[in-house]
Amino acid sequence: MSTSVERKLVVLNLGTIAYDKGLLLQKKLVDRVKSENCDYLLLQEHTPTITLGKNASEDDLLWDSSQIQAKGIDLVQVQRGGKLTAHIPGQLVGYPLFDLKVHALATRAFVSRIEGALQEAFALFGLEVETRSDRPGLWLGHKKLAALGFRIKDHISSHGFAINVHNDLEIFSGFKPCGFSADSVATMSEFLGKKTPKLDEVAEAVTASIARAFGQNVQKNTEDIGRLLQ
Repeated sequence: MSTSVERKLVVLNLGTIAYDKGLLLQKKLVDRVKSENCDYLLLQEHTPTITLGKNASEDDLLWDSSQIQAKGIDLVQVQRGGKLTAHIPGQLVGYPLFDLKVHALATRAFVSRIEGALQEAFALFGLEVETRSDRPGLWLGHKKLAALGFRIKDHISSHGFAINVHNDLEIFSGFKPCGFSADSVATMSEFLGKKTPKLDEVAEAVTASIARAFGQNVQKNTEDIGRLLQ
């Protein structure tokens, strides 16, 4: 379902960046969403990071701080909903920064629209994922292929989703992903093998699906990303 709002979707492809850099950029661009007639979609891979959402418990961590540090993993407390998740290269992370008030959407309706767009993108690669009422994220059978966790403040969304494309899953054994066991997490490559798309192909599919879901025209950002990340 599209919206009648004529509003651009500005897309930034950031490559591989540290989690704190992505967090800083979100904070900078949220102010633009408030003042400009556009929404933003940030797409990136993150260096190894475990994030703890507002509902996280230390009991969900299985590795202690010395193990996490020895593995070169950042541990970050964040303001999104949900519990623990992880980011690592080979995983596509997306941050939709949208003005829900302009789109006349309540939080649940916004999240549902993002979920629907991601389902459409997965289907392009032959994967029929679904949502589950008892477990957040997008699932293929008993395997979770995408995690979602948003923050909505002053009607503006931040944080977002992470799609496991061809990333190493070892990091998930260090905690209980969203409160469940590590073996509940899977990648697209486990199901698609040699047909697994490249990360930029998944990014293109996700961008197109989200733009369609919100009735927007995509504009690729041409700003100096390095300057924005300072």
